[in-house]
Parts: sequence; structure tokens; C-alpha cells
Amino acid sequence: MMYRINCFIEECRFNNNMKCNAPRVQVKLGGTRSTRAADRAFCQHFRPVP
Repeated sequence: MMYRINCFIEECRFNNNMKCNAPRVQVKLGGTRSTRAADRAFCQHFRPVP
């Protein structure tokens, strides 16, 4: 089963019509272990548009 992940980072080359097209997705929570800190989460597969 292939899941589609919404992507709102318009500058990422994997963003295709607001869906992530990366072969895999890994998200990291930066600087804290709190699950309430969603604003500190970032995608480790971000690649800028060339």
C-alpha cells in the first residue's frame, strides 16, 4: 500500500502538487523530545528545487 503525504514546502523538489514524491520520508523533531512541538519537526529529505 502506497501512502501519500501532504507537503506544504513549495521549495522542495519532491513536492508535486502538494504531495510528497520522495522515495521515503523521514521526519525529525529538532531540539526537543516533546510531542507537542510540531512546529520544530522537519523533513530530513528536503531538497531545494534546482
